[in-house]
Amino acid sequence: MVLVLTVIIVLLVIQWLFVFWNMSYLLPLSSSIEPSQGSSIAPPTSQGPVSVGAVGSGDKISLSQVSATHTALAAPSLSILIPAREEEGNIGECLRALLADPDPSLEVIVLDDHSRDQTAAIVAAIANEGPRVRLIASSPLPPGWLGKSYGCHQLAQQAQGTWWLFLDADVRLQPDAIQQIKAAVHNLDRGLFSGIPFQETGSWLEKLVVPMMAFLIACHLPLHLVRTSPDPKFTAAHGAFLLIHRDTYKACGGHQAFRGHLLDDMQMARAVKKAGHPLFFRAIHHWVHMRMYHNAREVWNGFKKNLYPGLDRNPLILGGMLSLYSLLYLLPPLVLAASWLQPSWFLPSLTAYLLGVAIKITVDRCNGQPSWLGLFLPASILFTILIALASWRVTVTGHGYRWKGRTYE
Repeated sequence: MVLVLTVIIVLLVIQWLFVFWNMSYLLPLSSSIEPSQGSSIAPPTSQGPVSVGAVGSGDKISLSQVSATHTALAAPSLSILIPAREEEGNIGECLRALLADPDPSLEVIVLDDHSRDQTAAIVAAIANEGPRVRLIASSPLPPGWLGKSYGCHQLAQQAQGTWWLFLDADVRLQPDAIQQIKAAVHNLDRGLFSGIPFQETGSWLEKLVVPMMAFLIACHLPLHLVRTSPDPKFTAAHGAFLLIHRDTYKACGGHQAFRGHLLDDMQMARAVKKAGHPLFFRAIHHWVHMRMYHNAREVWNGFKKNLYPGLDRNPLILGGMLSLYSLLYLLPPLVLAASWLQPSWFLPSLTAYLLGVAIKITVDRCNGQPSWLGLFLPASILFTILIALASWRVTVTGHGYRWKGRTYE
């Protein structure tokens, strides 16, 4: 057992070093993109480093990945597009946060997707207060489409801006967010920006599971390659915040190209890469907040809907992930608890547990989460594994995923 724990310690040290390096490429949303070949994306001086260590030199981009004229747009026109289905508890605050920005040219379009609650009435009341908010009703869902993708497709047909921000109704843009968005895109004429919003949590299962999205990306996806590699395998996106140039949207086929796919955000990001347009995965948690779920049941059902499809429904990837995570993060605390039977286990098992905690703290600090959550990493891993198995079971049994009154395959 001591030998096994030693191997685990070595693997965790390597993982921690990778996370430190990887987080150096998680740059703030408004990091500038110099319009010259081989220039770096440097973080703005007004913001501190995003990662625990110093922010790295940035992502290299070529002339083909920025505006052909390199002409900075003084005020890029922005359309904020919100598909909403049964969001009466969220949509009002979402819109109030958007309207706090004084920009009179801001276009906000909300699509009501056959909500059975007061979503449409709330939006209509706010729309009556001024010209910047517009409400449209979804047409019936055509065969082969999923609801959110079809909603976004209809919103895109109405948008007038140069850049389109597909935003979930449970997102709250913070003060200065619109300015940060415009600063990020001011010298680009194509591309897609995304990132993980700051995750507000309430229940214990929210705190344990929701921040694991960032943990999985930080531990396994080289963020440098998300920006620099044309390979669609190196892709990251979060559907709550997708900022895309209208020409890029059209070039990648829009939502129609992946109309029946559960993970429309990842499919869009892959399509953008395949079209040869730039993809930026940024630290947006300073300016974009959201609460995805409000209780343990919603956490379970929400991640059950997305986790196994997020692994491309590949049982080998699922099995490998479960085995690796059980070895690295569950075995050490179990051995530590049993070390009173064999004192020689105590120090290596404690070291392995603390290394796992350190990795989680590193990721959490980069994403605005409290450091103390890292102490509960074994519980986070355990619940993630259980939800992954439940997600796999739904697929293999053919029962489908239920969400807001709809069933998804």
